[in-house]
Amino acid sequence: MTEANESAGWSRRYNIFFGAVIFVLILINIAIALDLFSISRIWLWIINMVLILLFIVVTGAGITGGLWGFLIDDRLKRVSLSRFQLVLWTIIIVSALLTMVMFNLGNASQAPQDSPVKDDPLNVQVPPEVWGLLGISVVSLASSEYIKDQHTESPQELAAAPRTASSPAPNESTEQASLADMFRGETESSQNFLEIGKVQMFIFTLIVALAYALALGDDLGNTDLTVIERMPELTAGMLTLLGISQAGYIANKAISYQSAPPAGSNT
Repeated sequence: MTEANESAGWSRRYNIFFGAVIFVLILINIAIALDLFSISRIWLWIINMVLILLFIVVTGAGITGGLWGFLIDDRLKRVSLSRFQLVLWTIIIVSALLTMVMFNLGNASQAPQDSPVKDDPLNVQVPPEVWGLLGISVVSLASSEYIKDQHTESPQELAAAPRTASSPAPNESTEQASLADMFRGETESSQNFLEIGKVQMFIFTLIVALAYALALGDDLGNTDLTVIERMPELTAGMLTLLGISQAGYIANKAISYQSAPPAGSNT
């Protein structure tokens, strides 16, 4: 894929894929809410996760022209670990919340009299720890983008400015982006080396995501629950583990760029 192809924009086939994914997602969930057919909550959750992932992939591919487009940052043209993390949590949590709400809508009449979702099926409580988790992911992405923004030059500046060991090392095009970018350094001196901080954050993210997905699966698979009033809690220990990992990741990124001059400077 060339730079010309990257700027070609959204084509008709992406309109079709995009519309088809949205249509199927809405159709299936409305059918469940109206109790038109029966399916287990676990299977609906899996279907929703797949459809939301397809929606994100199709949108990213339509804009960038590449399969991993939804993970590629616009400054370095590399696959971003922070974006991967935010996408992962978005898929898990949004799909689970959507599944719970749709089943509550279909089963509200069978809910216990004292259940808060009997009169308001949309009233699924989200624990503060889950909001905190999403907040950590958003702050991590924003901080990462800010650090790169301060030290990533425009193509004209890149051509004119002298390169140093701590200068950003962007790809020439998004075609060069790969999943390995999530684990390698981002500067001239570190781009061909493994960055342990990224590996740690990736592993911790998978551990917490898997643990929470299993907790969600337990609730969604519990046939004794006619409706689900609350998403499962995330332990403070897991949130702390992820927060420390994120802080280390951002600090390491800031240090790696520390001696590079800000973008646009002549020094």
